[in-house]
Amino acid sequence: MRLLEYESKEILNKYQILAPAAAVISKGDAFDINGPVMLKAQIPIGGRGKSGGILEASTYDDAKTHIEYLFSTPLKGYRAKKILIEEKMEVEQEFFMAVTYDTVTKMPVAV
Repeated sequence: MRLLEYESKEILNKYQILAPAAAVISKGDAFDINGPVMLKAQIPIGGRGKSGGILEASTYDDAKTHIEYLFSTPLKGYRAKKILIEEKMEVEQEFFMAVTYDTVTKMPVAV
């Protein structure tokens, strides 16, 4: 099973693990922002930031322009059907965490 970022964060929220305030939209959905946000194309592949799939917006007009771009531009062969709008956080250090399945040992592996 491959989860998109917003699906993973729904699981974190279910178990009261903090994540930035967020909303998920589909093409044509209304949205609103209050302050700087990160707009993240929800596609099932890594490297979204380096390929232009994660953009920052400070105003509604910037967000609208970036959202139109993210829905209309294929990224690494995928077209986003959903976009995660997430409050921008100021962080000192960032970590990446993933869980995958090792077919040889038949066990989950945390990365």
